[in-house]
Amino acid sequence: MVTAYVLRHGKAEHNLGSHSRQTFAGDSVDNHLAPEGIAAARKLADRIKKMGGCDLVISSGLNRSKETAAILASALSVPTRHIADLQEINVGRFGGHTEAEARRLFPAAAQVFYLGDIPRWSFPGGEDYLSVKKRVESVEKQLLALGEVYPSLVV
Repeated sequence: MVTAYVLRHGKAEHNLGSHSRQTFAGDSVDNHLAPEGIAAARKLADRIKKMGGCDLVISSGLNRSKETAAILASALSVPTRHIADLQEINVGRFGGHTEAEARRLFPAAAQVFYLGDIPRWSFPGGEDYLSVKKRVESVEKQLLALGEVYPSLVV
């Protein structure tokens, strides 16, 4: 059996400021961790140590995930592994835009995103949720293939 704890990466540069200034990122905007994200990852590593640690830290290839994983792995003295399919959803042309900008630039698409049938929808120039579901299933298979490596942290 594989035990995996799924974590969100630390706060990244695109998440700085008020909610109205935060931008869509997904896998199309590859930002680094913000200072608050680095501090939070260090604090989390201390907490995980107190809980007994882990054997492996797994992340996507995105900077914010790799940086979070590196902080955790270093503090916990464990290796890291990257799984490409862990990438966040490709938000296409929404990438780098705030909610207000997305609503202004892509009104029909933004309307569906904020109020519509998201499972059958795709970001303009980006990815749909069925594709994300297939990637998640691939990640699940890759985690199960690790065998008795546990517990693992997935960032």
